[in-house]
Amino acid sequence: MRLNAEIAIFFTVLGIIAFSFLVPPQALLVLMLAAIGIFL
Repeated sequence: MRLNAEIAIFFTVLGIIAFSFLVPPQALLVLMLAAIGIFL
């Protein structure tokens, strides 16, 4: 279970890095806040 959470966080970070090349910083900030909200 713990390993799955770490894998999910890892892929989320990869996704944020990938999106950072495609979307403006404002959208990236919203995505980061959403991800933090989901994990909390």
